Amino acid sequence: MNERGGGSMTVPGMLLALALTFSACLGIDGVRKAQQLADADAIAEEAARAGAQQVDITELRRGRLVLDGTRAVASAVQFAELAEATATAEVTPDGRVRVQVLLARPSFLLGLLGVETLTSSGSAESEPLMISSGGPR
Repeated sequence: MNERGGGSMTVPGMLLALALTFSACLGIDGVRKAQQLADADAIAEEAARAGAQQVDITELRRGRLVLDGTRAVASAVQFAELAEATATAEVTPDGRVRVQVLLARPSFLLGLLGVETLTSSGSAESEPLMISSGGPR
């Protein structure tokens, strides 16, 4: 007859429990990291689009589609900040808005292992487009 109490755990059992906990940490935070990567790219894309909408009105009245560089950069960075991301933006020589985004979010379970923050980056470019209103010509 076994004299061990039903509540004690063996060393292999404890190691198995630890391995399962570690696997769960990696699984949960791994999925969160993948989603965060997609979020960083999406924020960068939308921030670039927001920047590309900032056209120089004076030039537009002359029939030319030209970005207002200062407003384009400010708009892109502001959009990213509203999405709780850090961003840098620039207007390229060919008139496109280029945005780099950095997302930092707390980890869920990996914090137990010393990984406090999950960091992801994304980037995108956009250019202003003039779309016909479709009205009479």
